[in-house]
Amino acid sequence: GLGDAPPGKDWKLLTKDKDGWFDDLPGADDDYIAAFALAPATGLRAVSMRNRREAYASSEMAAARASAFFISICLLVAAGAYALSVKLIQPVTTLISAAERIARNDFQRPVPSLGWGELDTLGVTFNAMAAKVKTFQEIQIDRIMEEKAKMDALVKNIPEGVLLTGFDGSVFYVNATAAKVLG
Repeated sequence: GLGDAPPGKDWKLLTKDKDGWFDDLPGADDDYIAAFALAPATGLRAVSMRNRREAYASSEMAAARASAFFISICLLVAAGAYALSVKLIQPVTTLISAAERIARNDFQRPVPSLGWGELDTLGVTFNAMAAKVKTFQEIQIDRIMEEKAKMDALVKNIPEGVLLTGFDGSVFYVNATAAKVLG
């Protein structure tokens, strides 16, 4: 395996095993790993040796590459999770803003398209609900105005005088009969 002489002048493979390997053979300059097997035709052992540091460098490099790959995958997953959370949070924030506007009776701006799937359906449903609330509110205001008009007509046309004051004595309303009686 070395293509050169053994790692030392008087180096010998001292074993009675037919085949096997050594993980830590001392050499003149460095340690070696070796694998050996009996060649049955010759009765000799074939030995393959390699510098220990070089032999394990490839596995260390593979471990470093695997670690770099794992870190890269983790970063990609984290970036994907962040992008997905932003994509989910932005439509929810838009809906919250629209709900706050409607709570202030601002029906001018509907919820824009939220872009995808059920969130877009939620936006359309929210706009339909806001339109119904606006219609209901307008109907209620119309009813209140009708009732006020009826009360005004009734109070103006009754023959008795009507004077409406606050607790502080300020006058809110006086019909014609009360004004005539009070001068």
